This record gives sequence, structure tokens and C-alpha cells, in this order.
Amino acid sequence: MDKKTTLSTLWIFLTLNFIFCDVFTLMHADDLKQLLTGKVGGMEITESFLLTFAVLMEIQMAMILISRITKYKTNTQPLYVLVDVEGYNLNSVTPTSSYDPDARLYENWLKQGIANFKK
Repeated sequence: MDKKTTLSTLWIFLTLNFIFCDVFTLMHADDLKQLLTGKVGGMEITESFLLTFAVLMEIQMAMILISRITKYKTNTQPLYVLVDVEGYNLNSVTPTSSYDPDARLYENWLKQGIANFKK
């Protein structure tokens, strides 16, 4: 199997697992009661919360299509973001880092993020 097909298949597998988990949860009476009250495990399920997770699911579904139509090298490069425990970006000057053959650039980016985290 070529890499493009493998990547697409993995995205399909991930998406189907999330869908299965969601459907399975709806069959569990206690979880369903919590969902209907709007609080699950002490966490409030708001419209913003639902929208956020709907967008996350759409990203996965879009990745299936993207992995099928783009060149392999394009869609396999990682994009790194360093965030604190509240989700704020730790590197304001260079908020993200992707693959670069110069390891020193990545090391400096990591050190800057770690220093900002310790503040």
C-alpha cells in the first residue's frame, strides 16, 4: 500500500473510532442522562463546546480528503505549537515550528518556549 493510501486509511480509522465512541456513549443510560442535563462529569456542555468539537471532527474528515489529493511530502510535515496549561502560545515571536533541517533553529524555538513557560 502506498503512503498516500496508508495516511488516508489511518484518518478514516481515527474518524470512525470517534464516531463509534460517540454512538456507543449514547447507548449508555447514565451518560445519556448526563448529556441531556447539559453536564457530563461536572463539565458543562455549552453551544461553544459543541461547536469546538464539531470543528475538530470536521478537521479530521477534511484530512481524509486532503491526504488523498495532495502530494505525500506536503501533507506529512509536522507543525509544532508550544502552549501553557491554559492553552496560550508560549512563543509569541515564532508561534509555530515546522520541519527545518537546521536542528539549532528548532532547539532555540524549544528553549524560548520552555523559558516562557517557567516565567
